[in-house]
Amino acid sequence: QLYYEGGADEICFLDITASYEKRKAMLEVVKKTTRNCFIPITVGGGVSSLEDINNLLHSGADKVSINTAAVKDINFIKEASKRKTYNSPC
Repeated sequence: QLYYEGGADEICFLDITASYEKRKAMLEVVKKTTRNCFIPITVGGGVSSLEDINNLLHSGADKVSINTAAVKDINFIKEASKRKTYNSPC
């Protein structure tokens, strides 16, 4: 809320050790943040599947940052970008 009121134009959550430590992305943090914060949120760390991307977007993230998964599989970004839409939670 403080960042929103202060005029921030984006918030980035980058958990840079999530993949190494085999943790998933921080869905609950994203959900809590987006309840009262109405600026774009980018989230990265622990993203290893299209389902992870889907879950982050439906938790409130506006953008997803991908690194380790793209290094491990050069087709990951291509496959993610082919999806026209991600499943609606409704």
